[in-house]
Parts: sequence; structure tokens; C-alpha cells
Amino acid sequence: MVNIDQPQPLDLSGAKATASSLRDPLVVQSRKLPDEVQLYTHLPGVLPSRTHTFNPSNAIDGSNFTEWWAAPEDSKVRWQLDPGSVRELNRCEIFFAHSSLGQASIVEKSLDGQHWQIVRNGKKRIFCSPHKAQTSGKVRYLRIHIKDGTPAIWEVKLY
Repeated sequence: MVNIDQPQPLDLSGAKATASSLRDPLVVQSRKLPDEVQLYTHLPGVLPSRTHTFNPSNAIDGSNFTEWWAAPEDSKVRWQLDPGSVRELNRCEIFFAHSSLGQASIVEKSLDGQHWQIVRNGKKRIFCSPHKAQTSGKVRYLRIHIKDGTPAIWEVKLY
């Protein structure tokens, strides 16, 4: 058997993610069963619910159950990452929500948060997952502008 070493993404547990906006939390209620017998035999007395939040940090938490969503009224959707220090990076992988519908995005990098360099200029929708941007070199900040498609990021990985 051939052992191929796969690069591991950077640990972003200490990084700070910010965004232009975030969607309001979504509360999901359990459905009530129409038959009272089923209700009493299969569900607890109080129906459970769960709340989904859409914080920017959800896009770097490594969880398949969370994601960041921009507010519906946000016309300049932007998500930004500060890994906490200057890092040597090769690429960024962006896993958008609803990737099968396609996204157009611009990815930028910066050393100071003031001067930005475009590393991927996606003006047209691309249908793939993940979207990859070559970020070769030193990076302190990474910024993603979603120009078209679902304004949400499921996960971002840096290598």
C-alpha cells in the first residue's frame, strides 16, 4: 500500500473571523405528530428545539453542522479572517453553502489589513467545492467577498 502524506490545514482555533453581517438565528421546532398515541409513546412531554446561529467564526470551527450566513439585506457580503499572526500560506479552500448553485467570489490577502492584494478574482459563478485560491506567500489577513450565489460559507481551510 502506498502511503501518501496529505497536507493538514492550519489550526485556526485562535483566529478571529469577522463579517459584514450575519443572519438572525434560526430556531427549528420539532413537528407535532397528528396521532396523540404516537406523541405520547415516541416523544418527550416537551418537544425539543434547536437554534442555529450563523456567526463568522462558524466558518473556521471544523464542524459540518455550522456555517456563516450574511444577512439577507447585505449588499456587500464580506467575510474576513485574522489568524493572529503573519503566516506562510500556499492556498485557501473555501467551502460555500449550496455550492451546487455556484458562487462568484473575490479573495484578497493582506499583511496589515489596509493594503490588499487580490489572489482570486472570480467574477462569474463557479460550480465546485471547494473553491481554491493560491495565497502563496506571507499572509496576516484574508478577506472573501461573495459577489454572486448564496451568501454563506460552510468552512474555510488554510494550507
